[in-house]
Amino acid sequence: MEEGKSDRRNLDHMTMPKPRRPWVAVLLNVLTPGLGYLYAGYPRLAAIACCLGYTSILVLIAAWLLIPSAPLNIVLGLIIGAGTFCSLLTHSAILASHQPKAFEPRWYNRWSVYLGYYLLLGLLLGNVLSTEVRRHFEAFRVPSGSMTPTLMIGDFIFAYKPKDSTRLAWDGAVVIFTSIEEPGLKVVKRVMGVPGDTLAMVAGVLSRNGKPMVESYVLLGDPKHSEEAKYRLKMREWQIPHLIGVDTSTYQPDIEDWGPLVVSADSVLVFGDDRDHSYDSRYYGFIPVTSLIGAPRVIYFSVENDTVGAVTRGLRWSRIGRRVE
Repeated sequence: MEEGKSDRRNLDHMTMPKPRRPWVAVLLNVLTPGLGYLYAGYPRLAAIACCLGYTSILVLIAAWLLIPSAPLNIVLGLIIGAGTFCSLLTHSAILASHQPKAFEPRWYNRWSVYLGYYLLLGLLLGNVLSTEVRRHFEAFRVPSGSMTPTLMIGDFIFAYKPKDSTRLAWDGAVVIFTSIEEPGLKVVKRVMGVPGDTLAMVAGVLSRNGKPMVESYVLLGDPKHSEEAKYRLKMREWQIPHLIGVDTSTYQPDIEDWGPLVVSADSVLVFGDDRDHSYDSRYYGFIPVTSLIGAPRVIYFSVENDTVGAVTRGLRWSRIGRRVE
């Protein structure tokens, strides 16, 4: 008799109504999109919310990359991403608050189901999606001024990384590549020559295949020929095997006068837009196409720093959302 009473008490305890708390729904949705809906008693909405949560991230990236107008691309992307996320949190909290206090948990309102949902859709699916996003897109911070005015110190850029690096090797493309001098160091410059191009510079004017180039993106300073001798020697050593129609015995290149030389196969020649203050291919030579990583597409954030880059003075609103061209 006593044993039967104990069983009934245990059964009553297992089916005891448990009210849904809005803050718990919000917290679970923060943990994994849709989990708060499952807690609130809406499994179908949980699946929809999970899809919306992850899709909004892709839409945000697409808005940044595809919409040409700044800052509409950034603003619209943030509205879609942050708006979707906040809407899901708010909606799940409202649904949880509207559930009766006598809410009876269903089979899916168990910690084991929540844990499985989190592991499968939060960790596993989330990790797969984030891995794919990182494989094709990456964020960088510009640490030097060699690409001024196109890119400035304090610019935060979002770059596209194609599977085939040869897609980045075209004249005028701003590219990110792995340094051939410091393994692991990522550098951003502009492609000025592709395989087979003949390049030369005379009195600071760059010509490609015999035609002077109009470079509206270049920041020109005062012509100078005061580089240290070691840098001039460095230029001479790598350029000599690629020169055409030049007496190599008397060849003495400097930052304003060098070439003509031919770009090797499967390589590119890259320069900085701040032409007189850029350490680039003129000094260290060709960059293998296989070293190209990606192409900056948009400046998603920008801050102004002091001269040593240690103190942030403020936001550069006019640069946020600007496309990198």
